[in-house]
Amino acid sequence: MQKVLVTGAAGFIGKALVKELTDRGMEVYAVVNNNRLDTSGIRPDRLHIIQCDLSMDTSEIEALEGKGLDVAYHLAWRGSYGPERCDASIQLENVKMGMDCFKAAQKAGCQKFIAAGTISEFLVMDKEPYGRQIKAISQIYAIAKDCFHSLLEAASYGNSTRSVWCRLSNIYGPDLSISNIISYEIKALASGLVPEFSDALQPYNFIYIKDCIQALIAAGEGKCQHNEYFIGGKESCQLSWYLKMVEKQFPGCADIGIGRRENDDLLYSGEWFGISTLKDDFGFVPAYSFEDGIRETVDLVKRKFKDSTPG
Repeated sequence: MQKVLVTGAAGFIGKALVKELTDRGMEVYAVVNNNRLDTSGIRPDRLHIIQCDLSMDTSEIEALEGKGLDVAYHLAWRGSYGPERCDASIQLENVKMGMDCFKAAQKAGCQKFIAAGTISEFLVMDKEPYGRQIKAISQIYAIAKDCFHSLLEAASYGNSTRSVWCRLSNIYGPDLSISNIISYEIKALASGLVPEFSDALQPYNFIYIKDCIQALIAAGEGKCQHNEYFIGGKESCQLSWYLKMVEKQFPGCADIGIGRRENDDLLYSGEWFGISTLKDDFGFVPAYSFEDGIRETVDLVKRKFKDSTPG
């Protein structure tokens, strides 16, 4: 890769990806909507910022025709967390936006289009051993991702622009603006509160943001023998194990509240979280165990808390 497009560049994954790509000397076209991209630490000579609303207009991507665009990473997606996950209109707009971005990337001459999926798709797919498990309105988000994946696969069949679906595991890192179970637990423990969970007996998988970025770049640079990949961490363990590993980073904290919330009755399989195709195709193996990644994450978070405390 020499010239790369990143949509959703101001998001948690997007910012980290843009920085790593520019650090490697690649020329990056970063698309942002209303959010301002934090460019601190990013090489300005390798960065082009495109500000536009992709749900309304993708002509800025089409205008990159002739720039020699190699790979497009489509990360832009409204309502990845919070109440908008349940909004069917917003999620359907995301699907349309994704397809419009693919068409625009094709017109720009892009060779490979990498789109981000979600681990939650496994629950709404007819996936062994449990089949489809649609039990909550919040799953509209995962259904929309799965729909986009199917439409993208059909649109890219026989197309000069290759589409690759990267289904992302639960990602964690020092940016606590994201909304997931790990950021919730860290914020609660750092504030002296007791986080509350279900019995947390289901198998789970987490990947550190640094490993996630390396895997995405491997998929961009490498020869993809598959049309989809699961990007996950080194180990798949019971969720309670992960939660207790986070708790260990806060000595003296009150016991975390495992079992204080009702279970959602969703069934997970550890078989869903295999990363063998990443290793086989690109030789990729995550560098961080969860213990190492969460230690680094919490250290950075504590440092930020300390720096932001008056006096």
